Amino acid sequence: MTNSKTPPALARIAAAAIALSGGLAGAEPAFTITRTDLPDRSDADTAFGLDVVALPSGEIWATGEWRDELPAGGTDLGTQIFRFDGSAWTRIDPPHVASTCNDRIWFVARAIDAAGAGELFAAGEYKKDACNASDTLLLEGAGDAWSQIITPGQSGFGASGYFFEDVHVTDDGVVWMGGQFTHSGDAGRPSATVIRMEGGGFDRFDGPLILNAAHRIRAIDSTSPDDIWAVGSVGGFSVAVGRAYALHHDGSGWTEVSPPQAGIGEIISAVEAIAPDDVWLAGRYQVIAPDGLSLITLPLMWHWDGHTWTRHASPGFAADLVHFAPDDVYGVSGDTLVRWDGHAWTVAATLDPDEFELPALRALVITGPGEMVAIGDDGPGVATGRRSMAVRFSIEQQACPADLAEPQGVINFFDLAAFLSLYIAGDAAADLAMPFGVLNFFDLSAYLDLYNAGCP
Repeated sequence: MTNSKTPPALARIAAAAIALSGGLAGAEPAFTITRTDLPDRSDADTAFGLDVVALPSGEIWATGEWRDELPAGGTDLGTQIFRFDGSAWTRIDPPHVASTCNDRIWFVARAIDAAGAGELFAAGEYKKDACNASDTLLLEGAGDAWSQIITPGQSGFGASGYFFEDVHVTDDGVVWMGGQFTHSGDAGRPSATVIRMEGGGFDRFDGPLILNAAHRIRAIDSTSPDDIWAVGSVGGFSVAVGRAYALHHDGSGWTEVSPPQAGIGEIISAVEAIAPDDVWLAGRYQVIAPDGLSLITLPLMWHWDGHTWTRHASPGFAADLVHFAPDDVYGVSGDTLVRWDGHAWTVAATLDPDEFELPALRALVITGPGEMVAIGDDGPGVATGRRSMAVRFSIEQQACPADLAEPQGVINFFDLAAFLSLYIAGDAAADLAMPFGVLNFFDLSAYLDLYNAGCP
């Protein structure tokens, strides 16, 4: 859903220290967890935090949903957009000019992404025409000014039940939106669809049907305009044969590259494209319980190496994924943060039940060196009485970032040798200075500055 940024020198050297001190198993970093309740609409009965993006300027933007039960029956449902300016969160209520729905408000932007410091996009769905069908919602914003872009939707593409689940902006500024629609000539069967917006024009790609069931794109990510992934599900929990679904764009067209089926009721909810040969999918699937009567829901983690898919066990779910490095990938869902250390997925942090009631973390973004922010909600019920929140995970950095070797707390030749080993091996942990992606004298100089600073 969001793009991870290359971490600055301190985060990289801390990652190296963690790896060297913890051995091949990869010692888990400790986190300081800070909660901030977002300024929800005051008259809303319940609210949900849905997605988040961080800008190079330090601003953080998030999207959420508010709901208000009406005295005469029915529900007003709308989008709220949150902005963190470095010191505080504020709320923006975007327009809902196309949401008529029997004189009720009904529009929600599920996802948000940025094309730059001054251009953001939020996508989802709204209802009109007596609330009978959904249509695509696309909002464009810059600061406090937001407007709705009318997409072709039902009228332009001859479809109904049409909505966006994710929005992603590639490096060339093209906006990609993924979701689902039901074509009037397809016997009511929903199809996965990806829409491209460039220069005010739209075109659509419909994913190939692989089962006689509903298809849906839930997340999009890319490493470049020639390497884009759109993932989701066929069927899902409501269809026993539901399975993972993945589409890949190579710059000229889309092809299906779905992983093999792991179980039943599969749903892929997140994709993190690190490199063309390093892509993670996260979701869930079900297996029949030992009693033969019930189903057990389990995490589903797939990795693409450029040729094949490999499934990895995980102790927790991931509704969203980010990465600091190929061997430092994080996923968040519910009350749990999980981490891939290059060898295995482990639980990195869990929210304190004394501070959180029924937390649901839904999105994650890297916001700085060793720091991530998750967006979600908390409250006494699953669907009512909830409030949006931001949760900051800050890695507790060691006091001496140049201390890479035993004995800890002492800077000597062994620490310098440890860094040189990383440097000679071309390890990304030694890439401490711009230009990132290239190891040269500037990286050596950056480490020597840390080395000469010594330990406090």
